[in-house]
Amino acid sequence: MEQPIIEPKELTPENVWNLSEEDAFNFMQHIQTNVSKEERMHYMKIIESAFEFRTISVKRRDMKQSMELLGFKFFKSNGDTSNVITGVFKRKSKNTSFY
Repeated sequence: MEQPIIEPKELTPENVWNLSEEDAFNFMQHIQTNVSKEERMHYMKIIESAFEFRTISVKRRDMKQSMELLGFKFFKSNGDTSNVITGVFKRKSKNTSFY
């Protein structure tokens, strides 16, 4: 498993938007195994404010293609022997200005 680009204690609602989809996936994997349940829930709330996660079967190629068209990027955990992949979608920043 890759180390996250940012340490959990450094994650804020502001800097979560600087993460890429891959960074968010690695961060999520890291906190699921290395952080207590209470802290994990706190960090997941922050990361889910900027990213959406969906887990699907690798056999669902049609669903994967549809989700890719919507902007999801897919990742599989290193060493994971299950038949699932995780799609990560970065939401639009609330601070984005159109003018």
